[in-house]
Parts: sequence; C-alpha cells; structure tokens
Amino acid sequence: MKLITVLLMLALTWYLAGTNRQPVMMALAFAGAALMVIMLIFSQYIRFRIHAEIPSQPNIARKNTQTSFTLHTRNTSRLPVNRFRLTFSMQYTTERFFSATRRLNGSCAGRRGDRDNDSLFYFTAPYCGVIRLKLKWLKVYDYLMVFSASKKIKNVSEEILVLPEPKEMRLDMPPFGYYTAEPISPETSDRPGDDHSEIRLVREYRDGDLIRHLHRNYSARTEKLWIKEFQHENDYIFDFLLDTSGTKRLNAAQWDAFYELISSVMYSLLREEVILRVFWVDQKRGGLRLFELSSREDIDRLMTELYRSDTACTPDEWATFTGDMARSGMRINTNLEWFFLEKPVHRFQVKNIEKQLMTEYFIIGR
Repeated sequence: MKLITVLLMLALTWYLAGTNRQPVMMALAFAGAALMVIMLIFSQYIRFRIHAEIPSQPNIARKNTQTSFTLHTRNTSRLPVNRFRLTFSMQYTTERFFSATRRLNGSCAGRRGDRDNDSLFYFTAPYCGVIRLKLKWLKVYDYLMVFSASKKIKNVSEEILVLPEPKEMRLDMPPFGYYTAEPISPETSDRPGDDHSEIRLVREYRDGDLIRHLHRNYSARTEKLWIKEFQHENDYIFDFLLDTSGTKRLNAAQWDAFYELISSVMYSLLREEVILRVFWVDQKRGGLRLFELSSREDIDRLMTELYRSDTACTPDEWATFTGDMARSGMRINTNLEWFFLEKPVHRFQVKNIEKQLMTEYFIIGR
C-alpha cells in the first residue's frame, strides 16, 4: 500500500510538472524515481549481508514462567538496517502437528556495531518438555519502508528445555526399613562440622561410580582414582522406575502431566532423606539408564537427561530391561498410574493433575 501511494505521488508530480511546464517539479519527480530505484537496490543488496543466528546462552525455561531468549543478527556491510523482521517457529518435540509461528522486529547496526545486534523475545511455555526453536525467514526493509526483500534461513535451530516447578506433596510414608535395608550416605563436605557421615573404606574407581565420591587427595598421591564409601544410619536407597512402555503416542499435554508427576513425587520423597535411584529405558544408550539423586537440586539434571533420551519402548522390552525391579520399589507410567511395590497408590488425570498434586493426601505402603 505504501509503495502504491509513493508511485501515485511521483506520477502526479510528473503530470503536474509536464502540464505546467515546471522544471523544478520535473527534477523533483526524477529525484523521487531515482530514490525509489536506490531503495529497491538497497533492499536486495542488504538481504545477502545480514544473517540471523542463535548465540550461546542458557536454554532452560520454567513452565508457566515468562522467559526471555536472545537472537543475534550479523550485518557484514557497513550500512545499518533500520528494520528487519525475523520469522521463527516454536514447536514441542512431542507434538508433531502443532507449531506456533512468531515474528520479531528489530534493527541492525553495521559491521562496526555488531555487538549491539541482539534482540530479545519473550515467551511463556505452557508445557514441560523440549521446544525446538527454528529460524525460518528474514525480511529486510529499505530506509523509507517502501521495499522489502526476504530470504529463507536454513539449518539454524536450538532446543529450549522447559522444566516443571516441583510441588510439595503430602505423603504418608512407611518406615524406611519397610522397603529397603541398604544404607548409603550422601556426599561428604570438606568443611569441618558439616559432615555427619563416616568413611567406611576406600576402594578403586569402577564404571558407574559417582564422581563426587572421589577421594581426591588419595587419588592425587597414588595417581589412581579412588572412591570413598560411607556409612550412615538414616539414608536409604530407593528404586524409582519410569515406565514409558505405553504403545499410544502421547501429545505435549500428556507428557507434561507425566513430567509434573515424577518431578513432584521425587521432590517430596527427597524430603524424607532417601537416595533415589531412577531407572528408565533409553534406546539411544541401548538399554536401561540409571540416575542417582541425593538432593532436590538433582531433579533438574534428571529432567534434562530424561528429555534427551529416547524412551520409546514396547511392554516386552520394558519387562526384559527391568525384570522384577518394580516389586521392590516405586513405579510411575505414562498413564499417570503410581505404584509402590506393585500396589496402586493413585491414578491421576491429565486435566487435573496439578490440583491433585497440591490438594490430595497420599498414603504409601499401608
């Protein structure tokens, strides 16, 4: 519309100049036409000199919390760009048929002002999981905002991990000895007075041992890796199985409910001073994964590992990988069914899971 208006004004100026034989108006019409040609050439030229990128940055967000993310434009010419528009898509990896397209307007300095070419956009993620951010189109405008030129952006994408905010559940737990009798102690501290455990022995490092249990001084003296073993009266190992053997493909809302459930249950269990050994199937690793949690801060690292795993498996594969493990621990499946020693504790609903987690009282092992 703006281009049509400008062309009509130039045509009117040329007509009036010719009718009234005004050389000044004719020169003005020529200058306006020349300026339009220059702006057209500028828009075509600058689109090959400006590039959109996703800079290195923390890619963690919280569900239902406004988060900012940075996009960077690199201008290899000396001419600044007053306005450009980036078109990008945001899609959950668990939702194949839904993709939200967004547009971001900004300006871009020339080659000397490259550091100022960052643009922020804000978003609020409605579900837990992985969002794939993909840049699609870049559109640049001339200084008069009359002409524009676009180009497709290829192979520029990033994943944003949306983590749940664990909720404090009301649990009635059985005595620790009811479900396990294998003691373990958390990591020791180098500060005096903070370590309430006792080193039982030192042994050589084996595959699967936690790095934080390394005896650093002894390992440095002997040039071998040695592990500290502890003894503690109150902490117990607790096996926690994440059953992803459902045959039905889940959408983003269903995966969100699954992640909310397991994070909240683990968050509440760690309040009881237990050590959680979490197991799930990871087809990328070719079998069963193990992740050990001893504090609530470990939950985010667990969710990150879980997001990046290929958890799809059949019921037969799940049974082969886990065997009888579920009979002596806790299990949660993608149908939102919660089991303890293979006895049902509760079944949750996708639509009401957050309310159920916060308001209901759960009795385990009674």
